[in-house]
Amino acid sequence: MEHNHKEYIKANEIKVNNLLSELYQRDAEIMQEIKDRRKKHKMKVNTLEKEHKEIKKKKVDLLAKYEKLKSPHAKNRWESYKSAFELSLKWIEGDKKSFFQKAESVIESINNQIDAYEQEAKDVADEVKEDIYNKIRDIESYRDEISSRLDVVKDEHGEVWREMLHWLIDTSRSISEYLTEDKKKQTADSES
Repeated sequence: MEHNHKEYIKANEIKVNNLLSELYQRDAEIMQEIKDRRKKHKMKVNTLEKEHKEIKKKKVDLLAKYEKLKSPHAKNRWESYKSAFELSLKWIEGDKKSFFQKAESVIESINNQIDAYEQEAKDVADEVKEDIYNKIRDIESYRDEISSRLDVVKDEHGEVWREMLHWLIDTSRSISEYLTEDKKKQTADSES
């Protein structure tokens, strides 16, 4: 896994640098255009300022996700960080279709976990079933919220789109951590 982690980082280093270069270039162009137009066209300046804010957010997001991926702590949460990084890449690259495919794979993952819990509930004592059904309800609520937000944002752009991306990344990480903690707890319980 360490080897995979390093290869993945190395493979994406060029992509990150290229995207950052494009973002910095566009940032500089927008700032110059704002300066030039401020005198002539007040309304167009507002649109450019909004785009400039969006570019800045993309730069910060991309750098933060990439640095997190490279950090020594990433080894423990490799899949979670990798998923968050890939979602950020999709957002910055503007590949909305791929973003929705990734989001749908998160929903599919949740559905698979629900199926596993339901199967597990069939084979356990009644006092444990309530615990399992609580877990099912928890992750079903995550899944339902993701689905409803995806439906709302499918035709959106700009700020709504960005907020949804960040929310999905955070929610995916929360679900992953919830399931990881649950597996650790089950392992500890079975070893006792």
